[in-house]
Amino acid sequence: MSSSTSSSMGSTNLEEDDLFPLWKHVTLTLKKGGREGNAKWKCNYCNMDFQGSYVRVKAHLLLIKNEGIRVCSVVSSKVDVLSELRKAHEQAENRKKLSKTKMVPLPPSPFNTSTRSVIESTGDFRLQKAMNIGARETLNSMIARMFYSAGLPFHLARNPYFVDAFRYAAESNIAGYVPPGYNLLRTTLLQKEKANIERLLDPIKKSWNEKGVSICADGWSDAQRRPLINMMGASDGGALFIRAVNCEGEYKDKTFIAKLLGEVIHEVGHEKVVQVITDNAATCAAAGSIIEGIFPKIFWTPCVVHTLNLALKNPPHMDEEISAMRIKCFKKYFPNQDERRLVNTEYAKFSGCLEHFGDADSLIDRGAMEPIVWWLAHGASTPMLQSLALKLLSQPCSSSCCERNWSTYSFIHSMRRNKMTPQRCEDLVFVHSNIRLLSRRTPLYTKGDTKLWDISGDAFDSMEGAGILEVANLSLDEPEMEAILFNDEENDDLENQEL
Repeated sequence: MSSSTSSSMGSTNLEEDDLFPLWKHVTLTLKKGGREGNAKWKCNYCNMDFQGSYVRVKAHLLLIKNEGIRVCSVVSSKVDVLSELRKAHEQAENRKKLSKTKMVPLPPSPFNTSTRSVIESTGDFRLQKAMNIGARETLNSMIARMFYSAGLPFHLARNPYFVDAFRYAAESNIAGYVPPGYNLLRTTLLQKEKANIERLLDPIKKSWNEKGVSICADGWSDAQRRPLINMMGASDGGALFIRAVNCEGEYKDKTFIAKLLGEVIHEVGHEKVVQVITDNAATCAAAGSIIEGIFPKIFWTPCVVHTLNLALKNPPHMDEEISAMRIKCFKKYFPNQDERRLVNTEYAKFSGCLEHFGDADSLIDRGAMEPIVWWLAHGASTPMLQSLALKLLSQPCSSSCCERNWSTYSFIHSMRRNKMTPQRCEDLVFVHSNIRLLSRRTPLYTKGDTKLWDISGDAFDSMEGAGILEVANLSLDEPEMEAILFNDEENDDLENQEL
């Protein structure tokens, strides 16, 4: 070893700083031999000179006795400094363990060390390209091992976020990158992603000002038998997860349910809410009546799934019932009698096919266009009725979005993860549900390698493409949707090359 001027460990390489962080807290007076070799150094805290390896640096700074060196008197009096040093040391030890983990060898690559040295010495572009193929094969094997070892479903390979993550890593030079750990994924990163999703959902929420929104509610019990009430906001933009309320220890009577619905209505904005949809249980019906009393312009609607059976048993006179509900609706939305008279006049024109509604195009398009499109094209002559029609036609007729969401909730809150807190589980459901809603609104969802990525499965069977988008919009339950056939041309090409 040779003498050198005083130099701190800031001149050492990045790997050494990561694995031996305590060198940064001493100043070398004589160059050390190797990363853990002997050296002369001065403590940056007590300013005392010592000689020894990294083991002695650690013993001195971390107050480890019987290591042939005195402990630092300054660090021993500063609890916060000692805590930071120990934290840095523990993180370094964890990195060492990860780097030394014995792995089962990957399948051999056709490119060995001697091949690499030839490339470096000759600069042969063709060899360099071949080496890239070798690196790709190695990475493919590592990704495959991740799937096999964790029991991940193969359709995860179609997830655009999985693809984007590896593409970003390949295009970016992130030296020494370590993937996020267990705690980071379930805490900080989860909250950051939730905030990001909330920002991306803003355009959908803003559309509620014009089109309105329905609050859908349904109940469920998680793996620990905790009762939960799921709240969704549904419109023609899709079903947006709002919250899931843990009702453990609460008496779920009409007052309690009405209180929860009222809180969500205030959160969304009562002027945007058209209706609340629940099942037709007596408690929910009573809660719906309370909501209608508090918010005169908001309807309570029993879920059509729960009421169809009752209607089939004793079918009413549909025209009379529809007329009665229309009159009730007009009275709620237009409490002023003069305004109500105008909208009744507009409705008469629509119902009797009078004036503009008697036009041939208007009559032909009634049975050929989607209702919302028809009102946009032919409803301008009745502006009050048109505005009401567009708002009502944007609403769902059932709370099935809530019931489908329980499949997602159950998927996330499985028996293997049943100790997860309701709040963290709610955050996961919020991100899981809404990120899929946002993905389905992009053009890439219906084409390319990631087409319909969130409904594909590992059991392949053809659905002939019929109704496939409708199925995608109606299901959030992957295990029941593992029957979609996709043509993976890239993988077919690789298999043909191997043959």
